Amino acid sequence: MKPTRLACISTAAAALLLFSRCPSRLLRPELWAEDGDAWIQCAYDAGLSSLAQPIAGYLQTLSRLFALLAVHLPFTAAPLLFALAAFVIQLAPAALLLSARGRTLIPNLAARLLLALFYIGEPNASEVHVNLTNAMWHLALVAFLLVVLPKPRSAGGVMTESLVLILAGLSGPLVLFITPIAWWHAGAQRGLADHGKRMLYALLLTPCALIQGWCIVHQPAGVRVGHLGATADRLCHILSDQIFLGGMIGSHFVGMLMVRGWWLGFWPAAVCTVVALSLGIYAFLKGPDLYRQFAVLSALIVASALKSPVVSWTEPQWQPMQYPGVGGRYYVIPILGWFATLLVVAGASPRGLRWLARGLLLCCAVGVAADWHYPRYPHSSYQDSARLFDRAAPGTVVVFHENPAPLCFTLIKK
Repeated sequence: MKPTRLACISTAAAALLLFSRCPSRLLRPELWAEDGDAWIQCAYDAGLSSLAQPIAGYLQTLSRLFALLAVHLPFTAAPLLFALAAFVIQLAPAALLLSARGRTLIPNLAARLLLALFYIGEPNASEVHVNLTNAMWHLALVAFLLVVLPKPRSAGGVMTESLVLILAGLSGPLVLFITPIAWWHAGAQRGLADHGKRMLYALLLTPCALIQGWCIVHQPAGVRVGHLGATADRLCHILSDQIFLGGMIGSHFVGMLMVRGWWLGFWPAAVCTVVALSLGIYAFLKGPDLYRQFAVLSALIVASALKSPVVSWTEPQWQPMQYPGVGGRYYVIPILGWFATLLVVAGASPRGLRWLARGLLLCCAVGVAADWHYPRYPHSSYQDSARLFDRAAPGTVVVFHENPAPLCFTLIKK
């Protein structure tokens, strides 16, 4: 079978698997969180100028572009448009890994398939599943892969990927971490035929990083995070329960552990964290450059999440961050980094470490199975309001309800 046909079949299978995790996200889509007031309302009221408005301290161009499209369609179509966009973006990293270029990047077929399958079924990632507001995390992963993959031969392919990189760079703060990796990768690949294209990708990301950095530095004081409540105990539980255990046995079984008093103590989480970090250090020293680059990206995301999280307006930030299901967007890429660590250690290490890593990889299958199905969003009255708004006369005020309740936003028909 030709590689292109095989890649298409593999991507179609990945799409079906991704769809099966929660079919209602596409069959009965609902708006979520910032989808309404931050994206649709701002696009309707401000138009194109909304693209220049940071939120949470940085630009989120991806969500704003689809909102600008949505307000020129029947409002009943907005949830489906957002869900389809999020679905395609979430599928894209798997499609890249399963492509012929992905085979060049990761020649080991078993490792590449395991990584793609784990990404599709990633445990403890419900917050970012088929969700436009959080799609920037998957788009950042696409940007990382475009940076490290062999570059397209055609000018059209390079132009398309350049536009994707610019969109990713202007859609969240992760460009601040991906840009140095792009320069690192370009420097390490000096002498290859496509080195100029690698330099181009790094050059395109650089102004995006500068713009996002400027937005973060000049964000209003009220956006900045409050009290962290940082302690060693909470740090260990965040790392173990959200990333290391959350990425292996899933949020369902971690939740079962947390109802047992002994697990809530310091030492169980500390031991888990020390063992996992030791494996990570070993993999960093022995693994390929590609792994090191992804490990650095994952570590920088964790560090920034610990320094400036936004998960609660009432509690110290680190307190709720310990619990699976809270702030899951911060962990989706680090969990992949942890899985990649196990793949590296399982493939090339002393026998004892190799079998330990393989045993932990089997635990990851438990987590994928346990967290496979995500619950549907509760039904809201958004569609009733959208139908009313689509038929309303100018000047009519309509309130739209969305998930999670009691979030809502108001539009005045123009």
